Amino acid sequence: EASLLSKDKKIGIEFYSKSEDDFKMIISNTYSNEINKNIIGKEKFSTKGKNRGHGLLLVNQIIRSNSKYELNTDIRDNLYIQTIKIKKV
Repeated sequence: EASLLSKDKKIGIEFYSKSEDDFKMIISNTYSNEINKNIIGKEKFSTKGKNRGHGLLLVNQIIRSNSKYELNTDIRDNLYIQTIKIKKV
């Protein structure tokens, strides 16, 4: 949704498996609002209005509940980038 309101309207999804030990997924999109990395994924926070913000909160809860998941959030060149790494057991 954020990319629809942005000027460039870009969405990217990448998948990598470099070894038998891990899997990486990178999701990126352009955005139009100001983003504060420190509050993204907090309860009921959204740059898109009220009654939103549940998706990234759920992702953060899943990531914290299991040590095989890693999450990195980056903002670069007007792109919001989420990298999720899943370590194989």
